[in-house]
Amino acid sequence: MKAQQPQVDQTATGSELRSRQGAFGSADGPLRRSFLVQVAAGCEAANGDLRGRVQQLATSDGGNFDSVDALLAILRRIFSDEQKNQNRNQEPETGGENQ
Repeated sequence: MKAQQPQVDQTATGSELRSRQGAFGSADGPLRRSFLVQVAAGCEAANGDLRGRVQQLATSDGGNFDSVDALLAILRRIFSDEQKNQNRNQEPETGGENQ
C-alpha cells in the first residue's frame, strides 16, 4: 500500500502564510526558519558564481547576494536580529521604585 503524501497549498503567498495561526505564527514556527532563495539566471554555482536574492518568509527580511559569503552574511544578520529581539523581549522590566 502506498503512503499518502501530505497536502501542500502551493498557491499560498508568503503574506498569506504569515497571516495563518498556529505554529506558523509562533516564535519557533517553521516560517522563522524558512527562506526563499532566488538564484539569478545564468549563474554557474559550481564555478563559484552565485547571485540572487534571499528572503525570510516570516518577516520578508532579506537582501541580494553576489556570493556564497554574502548569502551567509544575510542569513547571519537575520538570525542575529532575531536573537537580539528575542533577548530584548525576555529582559525583566525594571520599575522606577527605590529599594
